[in-house]
Amino acid sequence: KAAQKYPITADLVLKCAQGSTNVYPVHIMAALVESGITTELYGELYNELFEGGFINESYSYGYSITRDVAFHSIYGEGENPVLVLEKIKDYIKKTKQKGLCERDFIRCKRVMMAEFLRDFDSVDDIANSLLNIFFDGSNIFEYRKIIEGVTFSDVCACLENYFDDKRFALSVIKN
Repeated sequence: KAAQKYPITADLVLKCAQGSTNVYPVHIMAALVESGITTELYGELYNELFEGGFINESYSYGYSITRDVAFHSIYGEGENPVLVLEKIKDYIKKTKQKGLCERDFIRCKRVMMAEFLRDFDSVDDIANSLLNIFFDGSNIFEYRKIIEGVTFSDVCACLENYFDDKRFALSVIKN
């Protein structure tokens, strides 16, 4: 279905990944830009960091949640991770000041639901999810209701309450 909606070829993605040792999401996004499907690789912050040479294509992010803890992680390679962290903090501060866009929230919520449902296409993903959820004492079939129940005001409150300078950690591995 994704290939029908976003008709890019593997050859175009590989062309966009030329010179890299792997294919990263940024290469797929570059193929979408080159095909005219979108006008931006990612968002404002990513573009600033990537185009400024602060990060490379290995930059990525994740989110983990259990009953007792939740955290965001941002990882990648770069020459000055302290500066990257400061730029991320500044971006969060600006976002808090201007507020979130409800249209973006709706789009992100749809993406989360699609990713959750797509996990059922893979036996490995189902097994991993079932194991993680079992050890957390949750039920995999509750997740859809949880995602559906998240509101725009919930997300705005999380932005205000949980993205605090005192709650950041930076881990740097040097060669």
